[in-house]
Amino acid sequence: MRKMKAKLSPLGLNRDIDYKDLLLLRSFTTSYGKILGRHVSNLTKIQQSRLKKAIKHARLLGLFPFVPNKAL
Repeated sequence: MRKMKAKLSPLGLNRDIDYKDLLLLRSFTTSYGKILGRHVSNLTKIQQSRLKKAIKHARLLGLFPFVPNKAL
């Protein structure tokens, strides 16, 4: 029986997710402004929840658009 190889997170395990890092947040959203799911972004459960909170925080502060004017 073969063992499954563990998927590695693209951010690493100790990378801090901040609401002010707009390039990082933009890389995990679609061109329409939707947040990518875990199966697409390959993030861990904890990283995905932190990413979701950071994107929503940035949207409420006006740093990140809810719906972009044009495709990113």
